[in-house]
Amino acid sequence: MKKGFLTANNSNTTNEDVVKVAKILRKEPMDDTSTNKDDASSEEPPTNGSNGPHVGEECAVQAVQQAEEQPPPPPPPKPEVPTALEPLLEGWSGAQVAWLIDAPDPAEGDASSLKNPSPGDEPAGGCSSEEPAEVVGGEAKAPSGKAKVLGYHVLLDRGNNLEAQRFEGTQDQDEFRVALSGLEAATGYRVRLVARTEEHGDVLGAARSFRTAAAPPAKPQAPTVASKGKSSVKFRWIAPDSRGAPISRFELEVAGAGVPKGLAYQGDEKSFEAKKLLPAQEYKARLRAVNDAGTSEASEWITVLTSSSAPAVPPRPWIASFAVDWMLVTWQPADDDGGCAVDNYTLEVDDGSGAGFIVRYNGPEQKYVLGNAVAGHLYRFRIKANNAQGASPFSPVLEASGCCGPPLPPGPIQLAAAPGPYAMRVVWLEPASCNGSPIQMYQVHARRLMDGVPMGFFEAVYSGPATGCEVRSLYPASVYELRVVAMSALGPSPPSQSVLLTSAGAPPSAPPPVFLIDSDPVSLNVGWTLPDLCNGAPVSAFTLEAVKHEQSALVYEGPSLSRHLQGVAPGATLWLRVAAINSHGQGPFSHPTSFTTPCAPPSAPQAVAPQPS
Repeated sequence: MKKGFLTANNSNTTNEDVVKVAKILRKEPMDDTSTNKDDASSEEPPTNGSNGPHVGEECAVQAVQQAEEQPPPPPPPKPEVPTALEPLLEGWSGAQVAWLIDAPDPAEGDASSLKNPSPGDEPAGGCSSEEPAEVVGGEAKAPSGKAKVLGYHVLLDRGNNLEAQRFEGTQDQDEFRVALSGLEAATGYRVRLVARTEEHGDVLGAARSFRTAAAPPAKPQAPTVASKGKSSVKFRWIAPDSRGAPISRFELEVAGAGVPKGLAYQGDEKSFEAKKLLPAQEYKARLRAVNDAGTSEASEWITVLTSSSAPAVPPRPWIASFAVDWMLVTWQPADDDGGCAVDNYTLEVDDGSGAGFIVRYNGPEQKYVLGNAVAGHLYRFRIKANNAQGASPFSPVLEASGCCGPPLPPGPIQLAAAPGPYAMRVVWLEPASCNGSPIQMYQVHARRLMDGVPMGFFEAVYSGPATGCEVRSLYPASVYELRVVAMSALGPSPPSQSVLLTSAGAPPSAPPPVFLIDSDPVSLNVGWTLPDLCNGAPVSAFTLEAVKHEQSALVYEGPSLSRHLQGVAPGATLWLRVAAINSHGQGPFSHPTSFTTPCAPPSAPQAVAPQPS
């Protein structure tokens, strides 16, 4: 008989008797209910008519003793836990795994089928020999033939059973699936399914190994600055995690003034020196790593400031102004101050005495007045700029004659001869002083005045070395304002005093063409108007000519603006032109115009004399 099972051969044996005897044998205290019941039972006479122990209690004692002598029943067998199905879908940071599972078998027996025997059901003559009942906490339960699976989960490790991770999955009918995340690239893993049971706890299935794929390298750290100078920066970096595939190259991007867009470096070295940079400028750089799986994320930017330097070479100084005994020297700063502000400038002057260049000025200004200059003496100037990092090279040398300047104004313009209507010849005197620099050329400026008002700006009508010229393209009888300027190597002189000169008068310009007033078959009445320009004298008369085959004939001369021509044949054509006359002479003719008289009716026929018969 198995441990934990009882048999009864007396109809008076009850489950209460079994529990009571079991507690007595285990030396457990009796509860109040049992005690009261025993007290009540002790007062009653035995049902079998004897004074000995109750038959049910004797049977219970015998059953408990037999149960303690038997070994415990074996647990139900462990469930079979499957291995992961093929294929195993994995990437470099995760995997999808599935198992095909069987539905658990139902537990053998049912506690509800076990019941306490009734007096009518028990066989006579002591304990029963029917199928034993399991005692669990004082209650009978049907034995189980297979451990029941309560649920599943997944364990993931790296093949060493250390630091295994637990993942919960989802079950869809006979398939259990789990998504594994947070995996490392190019790393071997082992996964197994675990069934949870009440009898055996966690039951491990067979392990399935897999390896994640390689991934692009991890995001590298920002490169560091190994060294820097005025025009270069050397960057250095550390290779990031390659994630399962060797790093084939690094890509360094540098941005800043004077650096073309794109990658500054590609290669397998772990340092790079960027050159041809500008001093005291801000540059930034970032890094990427590349392997067969791809390109990493770019690192953070690193910012670096190149070192400053002395200023670049300043441009050549120049003479901004000058007079008889002084000259003003000025200069501009260099295009590049080296990234550090210029503190002062040093001007050196060589006056030709043999002492060479001597410092004449040292300060922040960009100009210097050289006084007591000797006329015609050659002076040489050079400049350098200074900042906290040092001094620039000297500028190119400026050479200028001392005490020289633009010449004085020339003498005023005068007429060399009587002016003509369209041109006039003028002359002038040289300047009283050239101020140490010879005259190279003169420029004559002119502009027309009308009723005393200038008709525009001065225009250069002559440039050359002579002290006289002919001014052309004038309007007759017009007033002109003229002046002259002398020019040397050091610049132009002030203009001379302006003079007003009037061109000579001229005959009038051509009038408009002749026009028809009216006509008849034997006469023409024609007219004309004044010319646009009288050229300095009023029109006093007109000349009307008839033109035929390049020959002309005077038709009329007088002050009238019209003429009635008679004695013209009917249907005749005349070509007429007109010219205006003033005190300076007759002007050009107008364009010829043709006029045709109307036709007339024929005259009366003559009588015919009779012929002799």
